[in-house]
Amino acid sequence: MTRRLPLAEPDAAIDGVRISMTVAGRAIADGRMPPPILEMLGPTDYFALLAYLPEQDPLPPRSNT
Repeated sequence: MTRRLPLAEPDAAIDGVRISMTVAGRAIADGRMPPPILEMLGPTDYFALLAYLPEQDPLPPRSNT
């Protein structure tokens, strides 16, 4: 049995790429979608890009030869 967390609805989706933001990010974006991410960043902010790979069969064991 495979368990997974439910996916929240994205704030925006572009060509299959789902964009999710924090509450603060949504407030700064002020409804602009897709959000102007680089314009939203300040000198003390950080940006994280998380890539989730699709599920697949596990890799075969590695050979030590």
